[in-house]
Amino acid sequence: MANQYLLGENFFVYTGDTNKNPIAFSTDCTLSISGDTIDTSSKSSGVFASALPGQFSWTISTSALYTTEAQYETLYEAMLTRTPMKITFGRVTSLGDATTEINTALDSTKTHFEGQAYITSLELSAGNGEVASYSIEFNGDGRLSMVKGTE
Repeated sequence: MANQYLLGENFFVYTGDTNKNPIAFSTDCTLSISGDTIDTSSKSSGVFASALPGQFSWTISTSALYTTEAQYETLYEAMLTRTPMKITFGRVTSLGDATTEINTALDSTKTHFEGQAYITSLELSAGNGEVASYSIEFNGDGRLSMVKGTE
């Protein structure tokens, strides 16, 4: 099979456990994974530093249009109460076509990522003559699991 490109509209950020809800009216999303290093440089290292791998961390961020159905209020409460949330980064079930709406349910037949996270940033933007929008960043608490799909 030939290599296929995946378009950005295939991916959403979901909240919740069994009933995964996409962040509604999302315009973009990002999954970032990084690793720390532990400096092991010594006099024997010469002019080049040496290191060992350290801990990993991850964040998931997304931006969305603010609508009357937006989840902003729920996310705001979760941030203020310091409530961890189950977060999933994955693909939608169906993009639809010009005549049908997108099916934003998580496609569990495809590989996706999930873990517990805290909201560390929530920004609401309302420019003159623009649709209001908000952006949110989730900071992972523990392991980010890669869940293999059945395909």
